[in-house]
Amino acid sequence: MKKIIAIFASLMLMSNFTYSDELDNKVGLGLYRMESRYVGGDYKNFPLININYENFYIQGLEFGYDFKVSKFTLTPFIKKDSTEGFEKGDLEGFNSNLDNRNNPKIVGGKVGVDIDNLNLELSAFRDFSSDGNNVSAKVSYTKEIFRFLYFLPSFTTTYRDKNYTNYYFNYTETEAANLGFEYYKLDSSLKHELSLGFAMFFSEQVAIYSSYNLELCRSDSYNEHLVEDGVNESLVLMGLYRF
Repeated sequence: MKKIIAIFASLMLMSNFTYSDELDNKVGLGLYRMESRYVGGDYKNFPLININYENFYIQGLEFGYDFKVSKFTLTPFIKKDSTEGFEKGDLEGFNSNLDNRNNPKIVGGKVGVDIDNLNLELSAFRDFSSDGNNVSAKVSYTKEIFRFLYFLPSFTTTYRDKNYTNYYFNYTETEAANLGFEYYKLDSSLKHELSLGFAMFFSEQVAIYSSYNLELCRSDSYNEHLVEDGVNESLVLMGLYRF
């Protein structure tokens, strides 16, 4: 108990600084770890780079530029999403010979608005790997727990059209026949994601960010022989430097 009190007191002392919103630029380096959503897949680890400089940003493999229009932020972006898709041989067992599902190559746009500590964001994007179109709505909130600790929850719902859904979460007709499974087409689908993030500041400039992310989708939005289940978890840990 004394150790816990000592650690807490040390953190309180570290927080004895003036937090400044004027430090909009930042550089981050970290790790993204997720369980494979595919049957026969394994955990995936990705290095993460986060750069914000003036209106330009890089978040992983997403590149965008923010335009401020009145109280709104308009953001065109491009992205390669490494969390979905696989190469032939990546999966084990009866899925080992499936054809490649190339990672999503995305072009899209976002519009966001801040209302006090609440941020609302709507985005639409086209994936050129699957010829699919997606639309997502995101709500995020910033809550100061202590001067050095912030709670950053968010909830996102994404509509994925049937091209996207069938490309990444279903067999082709040939693959199903080779495996002896009945072939059927999937309809469009919804994905829901809850993210619970925390940012801890050790000074005005140095911080650590971590988050637990949970994805949920209905069982009729994927082929049960290809996708493990409708629940997927991931973790993010990143160090940040603000300037």
